[in-house]
Amino acid sequence: MIKKVLVFLLLFSLSWKIYAKKGPDVETKIAIEKNLEERLRRILVEITGTDKIIIVINVQLITEEEQKQEEEEIVLPGVPLQQKLGLGLASLDFGDTSTRLKKIVCQIIVDASLSDSMIKVIKDVAKGVLGLQDERGDVLEIKKMEFKKNTFSWSQILYPPHLWGIIFSILGIILVVVVASFFFKIFPQTITVKTTTSAGTQTPTAELPIPETPATASPAIVKESGEEAPFSFLTEGNLEKLKIILPDLTSKQIAIILNYRPELSDLILPLLEEGKANEVLVELSNVRIFSSNEVKTFEESLKEQINFMVGGEEVIISILNSMPDDEIKKYLSRLKEKAPKTAEELNKKVLTFEKLLKLDEKMLFTILREVGFIDFANVLHSVDEAVREEFLNKFPEAIKTRLKEEIEFSPEISKYAVAQSKRKIARVLKKKGILEG
Repeated sequence: MIKKVLVFLLLFSLSWKIYAKKGPDVETKIAIEKNLEERLRRILVEITGTDKIIIVINVQLITEEEQKQEEEEIVLPGVPLQQKLGLGLASLDFGDTSTRLKKIVCQIIVDASLSDSMIKVIKDVAKGVLGLQDERGDVLEIKKMEFKKNTFSWSQILYPPHLWGIIFSILGIILVVVVASFFFKIFPQTITVKTTTSAGTQTPTAELPIPETPATASPAIVKESGEEAPFSFLTEGNLEKLKIILPDLTSKQIAIILNYRPELSDLILPLLEEGKANEVLVELSNVRIFSSNEVKTFEESLKEQINFMVGGEEVIISILNSMPDDEIKKYLSRLKEKAPKTAEELNKKVLTFEKLLKLDEKMLFTILREVGFIDFANVLHSVDEAVREEFLNKFPEAIKTRLKEEIEFSPEISKYAVAQSKRKIARVLKKKGILEG
């Protein structure tokens, strides 16, 4: 027993020394790659005027064994040592790592709209910035690709430069209101009082200010003051929950909803049976007066049902997207036995790795550009090595190598991190129309 423990401790100490020796090299390699990528990207974005650029750099370092072997080479007296091929990266403060660089492989993917002359400029700039040398075996590959056009999203207005425009507009409106109210207080509105003389002529006698009357709260003013309209909590987001409640609502109740939210008629009426939909339209055609208490009571009851409803399609999809592919298949197969239509609909909206394998190169580059290498690598952690290799073969060699590095040198990934990364990719595919929902 003691011998086994000693052998185990010996093996553990040796493996730890190997890891400690390898660790700094890996960290140095990744730091150099990221520094070069960020610097070259900033320069190329300024030159081309577009951010549709993907840069992947793979650096090979000379190992400590190779460096020691070169230092031990015998040189004849009076013959100077041959200088190592430099990086041409003196402005990048990497310390003494420039003497340990063995090879640089750079792949640049640009938008297909760029001209050949611009591609030549990019090539010359990249060579100068990275200090690429043919004698060292450095590789530079520039590839054109049509990037997917990003659709407008309202969330973009919350970020610069749109945010600054909104802030300045609000400040301008506040300034106009303050100045206008100031002038109205100083120069109140006046009326001219005319008197009639005995000769029958009218002469103005004085200008009197109109007395200020207390403001009354009319319905229009109440709406402008910010009070929510009835049933304002109903949106497309909770329409799935409303679908479940609709069969239990009467035609009169549905008519009340559509009376205050007519814009939802295109979403609600198709969910009803033809007979019930006709009854709702008949209810709307008859003019009736409902008490405010009746409408508010029904509104509060409906809101409470939706807020406290447990489950639903959105919840199921979120849960399934956090599962591995084999567990998703098991769940959907069980569900198919009891509810085949529901299982079929969920299968269209849930992200599996099989769906990623079917995507073309352009869509994969779009996803990679939006979510980044780390989230892609997190998802690849959760699949078999054979499937992972099949997926990586869809990318060029430089990107494939970079993804492998992220997978190999990243720490153990938790299931929560994998689920979060998978949801990010699912949101991109949903936005691009690949996943339904």
